[in-house]
Amino acid sequence: MARVVPAKAKKREGFQSSSSSAMAGSSGAKPEKKKYQRRECSHPYCETPSRKGGLCHKHGVKRICSAEGCWRQVQRGGVCIFHGAVVSRKECEMEGCTTAANQYGFCHKHGGYTRCRESGCEKRALKGGWCLAHGGVSYTKPCLMEGCATLAHAFGYCHKHGGYYRCKQDGCEKAAQKGGLCKAHFKSQEEE
Repeated sequence: MARVVPAKAKKREGFQSSSSSAMAGSSGAKPEKKKYQRRECSHPYCETPSRKGGLCHKHGVKRICSAEGCWRQVQRGGVCIFHGAVVSRKECEMEGCTTAANQYGFCHKHGGYTRCRESGCEKRALKGGWCLAHGGVSYTKPCLMEGCATLAHAFGYCHKHGGYYRCKQDGCEKAAQKGGLCKAHFKSQEEE
């Protein structure tokens, strides 16, 4: 049985076991280092590696806007875009379009995306450089409902089978639109 020595004692005494020193001396290679592994996010059912405060980026590392009652993510100067953060982004080069440009100086609507490798095809390329019609792989998987071939939207299901975020208002099952609320509850909140 190998001798067990505490980690502090190993550092203090420059301890090496006889087997590891023999192996290191004979081959001339350095002993393997243990890889550091982050703990998982402490949010229920989340297996993403945690960052600050035991949570992953999705569940809490984001900086929230300093404006009272705002839940949006900080962009610049401690505030979100809605409360005055100026994020400079070029506008689409198409005349009359004010949408932010993505690629090639155009917005997605006017061709600011990578095209399919197939000659003559103007569709958007997916993973692998091909469009869906020419063998490109979509990032989204099909709906988990048996017999449904529609691509999943959220929680592994398509919109028809419940794959959408619900309104935050108690008892409301409608899809969330703005601020985590459905259109009706968002309008009623604005009026108040």
